[in-house]
Amino acid sequence: MFLLILLGTIEGTAWLADSIWEFRRRLLVGYRQQAIDHQLQPTSSAQPAASPFTSPADLHNDDPRLFVRPHRDLPGTGGELVVGGRVIPDARHATEQEPLSADAEIATSGTQVFILGGSAAYGYPYNESDSLSGELRRLLNRPRAAGSRIEFSATRVHNTAYPGWNSHDLVPIANKIAADFQPDVVIVFAGNNEWVHWRTSTCLRPGDNTNPTKPEQFVPSDAPTANGARHVLTRLAHSRSLSAVQYLVFRWQRRQSLDSARDAHLAKFESTFRLHVELTGSTYALKHPEDLRRFDPQLWHNAKRRYLDEFRRNLVKIARTLKNSRVVLVTVPFNYRLAPAWNHRQPLASDTDQEASIRRAIALANTLIGDSQPGRALATLQAAEHPDCESPVLHYLKGECLVGLNRPDEAENAFAVCREQMVGHLGGRLSINREIRRASEDAGCELLDARELFDRVQAELGGHFNRDLIHDDCHPTPLGHHHLAIAIRDLLVSTTH
Repeated sequence: MFLLILLGTIEGTAWLADSIWEFRRRLLVGYRQQAIDHQLQPTSSAQPAASPFTSPADLHNDDPRLFVRPHRDLPGTGGELVVGGRVIPDARHATEQEPLSADAEIATSGTQVFILGGSAAYGYPYNESDSLSGELRRLLNRPRAAGSRIEFSATRVHNTAYPGWNSHDLVPIANKIAADFQPDVVIVFAGNNEWVHWRTSTCLRPGDNTNPTKPEQFVPSDAPTANGARHVLTRLAHSRSLSAVQYLVFRWQRRQSLDSARDAHLAKFESTFRLHVELTGSTYALKHPEDLRRFDPQLWHNAKRRYLDEFRRNLVKIARTLKNSRVVLVTVPFNYRLAPAWNHRQPLASDTDQEASIRRAIALANTLIGDSQPGRALATLQAAEHPDCESPVLHYLKGECLVGLNRPDEAENAFAVCREQMVGHLGGRLSINREIRRASEDAGCELLDARELFDRVQAELGGHFNRDLIHDDCHPTPLGHHHLAIAIRDLLVSTTH
């Protein structure tokens, strides 16, 4: 009898509490939502995320008109441009083009200068007045210097470059210029985008099953069992005291489930490689190395060789198409300290036999650098080097060690090797410049070594690594464009065609 009175009191109190806090209603709503969530669980047929890059077909220029950058500054998009966590000073990050009339230009007296290239030649992300074309237009329209062999009065400078274009996209532009205009000088400043469309997926080993971007397969629980359990609990919830207990347990389980899902999401986010995380440094490259079990470096080298050969052929084709003009090929200056994993995961070694020893050396050297022991770190990295094994991250760390030892010239060379060995977009900088020199020789056209120019100007300014001349991954600053324009002006006025 006492037990019945106790249970009745508990149940009556529970009904009173339920009338205030509605435990049973909340519990039943939670069960219904849980059933819906189960039906909406993801499956293995999830589609991969769209590529952040523009496809080559989107960049193909088949418009019969010639478009150029406007000869005036236009309003920017507003807001700061942040690249790899760094604010780029004076950037306006907007791109525009407008059609150029061939008849109007041919009827105009004076020298016609055309610029071909990608975003660096376009002057992104700066104003037209701060770009190569704007600077060159001002310099070439100043009064002729004493002793100059060429008069550049009323010089027209047309910037046909556009962000994202590579040498393949420039060939039809050169054909338009040669066919419809009468160019006196053509400046080709290209080489940053030759393999911008390359993807790691094209260089995977046969039968790869370790693709980190592969969507996780969801293994559903036993749906009939789960539904049956919810049905029983729903029946028991008619008791308000039991529903209160069930609701508290349900809330605890739900919180645990949500916390687990959040932790899993954060872990997946941290393990997912993202573009343009850090502009300089090796932290992200060390956290997200490429896996040699899935990635074949030899396939990348084969692809890189094909890209380089095609690049040289395109430059020669452009120069020969414009054989009646002065053609100047410009080598590519670069940011020496660009982070290795700026665009792609980087393998710690190109040889699987050397990977383990290089991985250990890199880990130890990174610890020693953190402990302010660059000398010991450098010795560790040098001992692990192998002449037939590439490791962009190892050379980047060597550069950091040499910076710590106040040996900047050697550090610059180490960073340059890293930029050469980097896999994917913006890697192979030394090879690109070699092909530009070869194309100049093959086509018999003029060459301006912008890499050497930037190195010399930066040394005169004080400092290294083009820190004042390139603020982001590959685009010259207004100061860089200014010095490049001076060098081109001096080349044009001091030599004869």
